[in-house]
Amino acid sequence: MPAELKEYFDAALKAERLADPLQRCLAYPDLPGHPWPEHVVMAHCTRVARPKALTLDELEQMLGQPDGATAIDARLSGLLDAHFQDPEQRDRIHEFFRQFDRNERSGAIATRWVRAAPESAFAMAALGSHRARLGWEARGTALSKDTSRQQLKRMEQHFLAAIPLLDGALAREPRLGPACVGLSQIGRMSSDALKWHALEHCQTIDPLSYYVVSELVYVAMPKWGGSEAALDAMTAYIREHMDRNPALQAQLAVVEMERLKARGHEGVDAYIAAARLAPQADVLYEASYRTHQWTRAVYLAQTLRFWPDYRNAREGRYAHMSNAELWDWVEVDLAWLVEHVPQDPVYRNNYVWLLMNQERFGEAVPHLRVMLALPDPTPGTDLTLCIALARDPRTADSDEVGECGARMIVAYPQEEAPWHWRARYLAERGQREALVELVAELRKVRFKGPSAYRSLLIRGIERYLEDTQ
Repeated sequence: MPAELKEYFDAALKAERLADPLQRCLAYPDLPGHPWPEHVVMAHCTRVARPKALTLDELEQMLGQPDGATAIDARLSGLLDAHFQDPEQRDRIHEFFRQFDRNERSGAIATRWVRAAPESAFAMAALGSHRARLGWEARGTALSKDTSRQQLKRMEQHFLAAIPLLDGALAREPRLGPACVGLSQIGRMSSDALKWHALEHCQTIDPLSYYVVSELVYVAMPKWGGSEAALDAMTAYIREHMDRNPALQAQLAVVEMERLKARGHEGVDAYIAAARLAPQADVLYEASYRTHQWTRAVYLAQTLRFWPDYRNAREGRYAHMSNAELWDWVEVDLAWLVEHVPQDPVYRNNYVWLLMNQERFGEAVPHLRVMLALPDPTPGTDLTLCIALARDPRTADSDEVGECGARMIVAYPQEEAPWHWRARYLAERGQREALVELVAELRKVRFKGPSAYRSLLIRGIERYLEDTQ
């Protein structure tokens, strides 16, 4: 690590260890030598890291109560009022609906909610948001020419299900910005008439919302039918309104990035300049993968500051810090990857390796049990679990370690440790005959290590047998 970046990464690591997401974001240092205005950082950190006003867990619990759907509507009506009346609460209504993504659970909750309250604008918007996200997932991220007809057909089916739900939500609650943003997003892909109708409504009712302005920026992008002139107009719009909502400044960086892409500009310096305009995770990531080594690590860290769930950035920083052998950083990213990508055995295996090397055996045990339960566990996982149990003082004398020894001397007879576990287990329980049999078996095997190890173990058992006659 370059000496001039040590202070930056030390402060960033200290921030990463804060449990509170908002405090983590605020404690992070800005780009070295290029601080952003404090009020802009505060606004952006608040938007991306504050807790949800109503979580899916809370929503599910309320749906299970008598009149729960009515209580949910009342709570969300208050949140919608606060969005327009209290700048501190702005966009929390949008953040609530962003929970209804392509995830199966969010769809199940939204479906249950609509059945409980079929005329609720909020319930309809929730299910519509979910179906819209399924449509985008079905389409994928490739260019249209590289997207199959089957994908486009599935996308269309989901969009056709989403449109009446989102439209019905707006008919019942015209101020519900998340619904009109959802309609505009669908329109971008399928219907200019729908796009412009929804966007005009969004801008009329909610001109200061970060998410409405974000959608305006998308529509201005040349790849979505916009132009450089439209991007220029968005720059002017954002500058006009960002005093009333400082979070909007982040969209200036997005506009500049899209302008560079429209011109086919791939120069590193230009993208770094765009990223320095404002704290915006997408732009920071674009800058990161155009740079190299420690500059890339700096921009990846800033990306994850404002978008901690961005897997690509997380994997990129993990790879960099692994190569640099900065194990505190490796642990931060591996812990996230294990939690959020549990189906990938490589990350969990690497996390176990890190914990074992730091002699944190007890922490490794639950991960090893998960690995061992996989349909095709990595060879040697059972032995590693036994080693962790034997090395953890809390379980070293347990029956499980003794049973480990019995299994492992059969599965891995050339490994020394299982024979020690088995001998200790039998000795502590006074099972002399079993120890005599163990010595006989020991004489038949060869350890991977020096033969003296086996001789010493045999002599130790025999001495125990002599002393306890």
